[in-house]
Amino acid sequence: MLDRKFIVFRIRFNPKSFKFTETKFATIKNLKQKNTFLILSILLILVVTLTPGNGKFLGNYLDKVVHFLIFFNLSIHIWRKYQNMDSLIPALFWAVVFALITEILQHYIPGRNMETLDAIADVLGIVLGYYFAKLYRRE
Repeated sequence: MLDRKFIVFRIRFNPKSFKFTETKFATIKNLKQKNTFLILSILLILVVTLTPGNGKFLGNYLDKVVHFLIFFNLSIHIWRKYQNMDSLIPALFWAVVFALITEILQHYIPGRNMETLDAIADVLGIVLGYYFAKLYRRE
């Protein structure tokens, strides 16, 4: 009998044994929780990066730290949601595209400016967040 609380499956074929195997990935509760954290992480980024400002509110270097941390957070939540996929490269690619789009949009927001160092901090946050989550998972 099928357990109804599991909703995400992967069926693989093992050519050595000529058998199909079924893997259950997430319960409905876990899937909703992972979606919620990922969506909240995206909303946090949109609020922090696209809110009109008065120029240098946080200072020059603290701004880069904030960019790094919010995209680090996003990367960890992407990893948590999609960790059972064969490759996270497409999800991380879209996270980098999202980071670059938010930087471009900052050019058009009063009191904000598009900076190359912010984009670098965003991408570093995504890459290091992914490796941190991957390393933490192994232990």
